[in-house]
Amino acid sequence: MHFFIVLLYITASFFSYTLAKDHDVAVGDNAALSFNPSSLTDVENGDTVTFHFISGNHTLTQSTFDEPCKYKEGGVDSGYQDVQNVGGGSRLHYTITVNDASTPLWFFCAQTAHCTRGMVFAVNPTTDKPFSEFQATAKGITPGSEENPAYTPTVNSTDSAVINSGATSAVMSMTRSWLALGLAVVNLLLPLMMRHLSSFPLDDDLIQLVLCHLPDFSSLRSATLSCQAIYRVWRAYPVQIEYAVAANAVGCALPQALRLARYELSTDGGNADDAYPENDGPVRMTSREVNFMTTMSENVRQLEDIFSRRHKCRRLSTSQLTYDESRRFRQGVYRILVFCRLYGVNDRLHRELSEDWDDEAVDEAREQRYMFLKQYSTVALHEIHMVAQFLQQLYHSLNEVSDPDIGVTMDEFGEFALACGPLAYLKCYQDHSLDAFTEYGECIDEFPTHNWDMFAGYLRNPLKRIMDARKAVLKDDDWTVILDSVPDDAQATCDKCHAVKGFDLYDESNYDNLWISAAMDKTALPGAFKGNLRRHNTEGALIAHYFFSSRFSYAEFLQEMFAYSSPLPPAQKEQQSTSSGSMSLEEWADALDDDAGNLNSTPAAPPSTSTAGSTELSRASTAGPWDGITTSNALCADCIKAFVVEFLPQWWVDRRRRGGAAIPDEKCWYGWNCRTMTHKPLHANKLNHFCKPSRGEGA
Repeated sequence: MHFFIVLLYITASFFSYTLAKDHDVAVGDNAALSFNPSSLTDVENGDTVTFHFISGNHTLTQSTFDEPCKYKEGGVDSGYQDVQNVGGGSRLHYTITVNDASTPLWFFCAQTAHCTRGMVFAVNPTTDKPFSEFQATAKGITPGSEENPAYTPTVNSTDSAVINSGATSAVMSMTRSWLALGLAVVNLLLPLMMRHLSSFPLDDDLIQLVLCHLPDFSSLRSATLSCQAIYRVWRAYPVQIEYAVAANAVGCALPQALRLARYELSTDGGNADDAYPENDGPVRMTSREVNFMTTMSENVRQLEDIFSRRHKCRRLSTSQLTYDESRRFRQGVYRILVFCRLYGVNDRLHRELSEDWDDEAVDEAREQRYMFLKQYSTVALHEIHMVAQFLQQLYHSLNEVSDPDIGVTMDEFGEFALACGPLAYLKCYQDHSLDAFTEYGECIDEFPTHNWDMFAGYLRNPLKRIMDARKAVLKDDDWTVILDSVPDDAQATCDKCHAVKGFDLYDESNYDNLWISAAMDKTALPGAFKGNLRRHNTEGALIAHYFFSSRFSYAEFLQEMFAYSSPLPPAQKEQQSTSSGSMSLEEWADALDDDAGNLNSTPAAPPSTSTAGSTELSRASTAGPWDGITTSNALCADCIKAFVVEFLPQWWVDRRRRGGAAIPDEKCWYGWNCRTMTHKPLHANKLNHFCKPSRGEGA
């Protein structure tokens, strides 16, 4: 039974292989502006057409019969196949599969003036829509005129003959008799089995497809070294396969990444703005270019992760952008990188930082920036502008938590920062500091003051000049330039103060991002302790060490803090009211306010709410403004700060006692306002100062 199943499978595979044919078309043969043959007829469903680009720089671009030289939206487009840049005697190939042979297909070369000179191609033209009329329309000649005599399409007669012969023999062998079929199977079985035993059991086009979907060049190398059949396919189509793998490894902005790589790796001083155009099709790449793009793509991916968290989904640390959103963002990043490579802070500019630039030099630099950006479409310029806005947002956020010593206004320095390029922003973000920008400008102290004019309006001014000429408007907050739509989270409100904070809200999913907020900068948290507690003679240093430590975790800290916002369950409340150790620090401090006893006597200390080594947090048992707020609530940084300020003293005492510290139960009258605890260790260690004052302003 299994033998006959295998037999039928092999027979079906043979017939499908026989009936599906590949047709070869030469593009630019003998340096002519032509496809040879110029059209194919009798192409069947499943057939493939392989275009071999012989010379020049041509495209295979799909059009329509009525508009031969206009790209059909959503149609085939090979991109420019620049043979002269391939090198090594290799040729470029491009293959299409015909899925609906009943519908004619029309193509042209999109290179300037090639189509109007008759460089067009057709698959299965009909008598109603002949190739001669299609070509005449492309040339702008009236069909049937003397300038356009009757034309007989050139047909790949050899391929057609093979197709017809294979189809006829297949049908005849299937219809004559079962005996004839059996004989045919026997005749086919042995060579096919030998083929499957001696070579890779996949056709070349399937192998090529698999290779084109490999994720990186390590996988490609492993695959090509594993089997001669795979290696042979790679050697036949190296440019297409390597370009496809590069697109998988680098991402959806490969043409822009390749342009940057060629500028960065150029050895001939190629600084002209048109030295390395963006190529939208398979082109040969060097191993150095591939390695550079692979490394750079990781940096761009990290920038995209940050952008996604600040403008798409704050709860997830990895990019949630769609393919198109990612493409727009990455295109903008790579184009700014190229712009900064040519006209930003680089090695050449470093050597000139201390020179005195005159007005003529500044004007020349501004004109060069303008001319470079002018080459891009309006859509591309909008993408560049919004990526620059995102980078400037990072700069202003970093400015709130960093204090660089630069000697100029932050607005002036912001323009200089943009000239340093996107990677400088990434490093600053990762380091939580603006130091990377000052490293880029090593000679910034020697920089003549008026030379800052070189960076004034570094990117914005040329963009505005171009867009004004095109009657387009630059909007600083139009994130739909990058995103398909504005997420609902952009208008989200704080669960506590109900103010619209958008992506500047925090919960347990993104506490790690709180460092970007000045209100919750960890270096400022010791100052959130009430009164003089941060200056406590013994505890002050421990407080600073906890928050300044590289091991400090916002998530761990706030998980502990928000335990104080939840009221105790009824059973624990009842136990608390009857137990000697039930009163919290805050409740006891409040009780002191009502104490009418002798003010000169030390109040009796309450029983400890948390003994040394205890793992329980003491929590208020009465209702308060923070009851019910948990780590799942989305809060703004200011509300989180207000909560932290309220419960910091109580949290610190509990934390220290859980660690085994002997925090005294007896409390100082002046509580956290006591000044004596800041300079007298004996007093600081004898009494508990992490409590509300019961009298005076402190002594």
